Amino acid sequence: MVTVIADCESDIYEEFATPRSAHVHLLVRAAYNRRLTNGGKLFAAMAVMPAFAGQAIAIPAKPGQPARAAQTA
Repeated sequence: MVTVIADCESDIYEEFATPRSAHVHLLVRAAYNRRLTNGGKLFAAMAVMPAFAGQAIAIPAKPGQPARAAQTA
């Protein structure tokens, strides 16, 4: 499996419209409130989706900084 991770500069129609193999997935931060195939809008559809619990990450101490825990979104 290949996951392509991109920032909002990659939020272009061609990225989504171009055929790709089934094992390639796109993870793109949205820049535009796109219309969905069901007629709705992307931002409204995402607003009602359940939130996913992130992962806790232990960050080791560095010179001048204590160890701490971070939570991914």
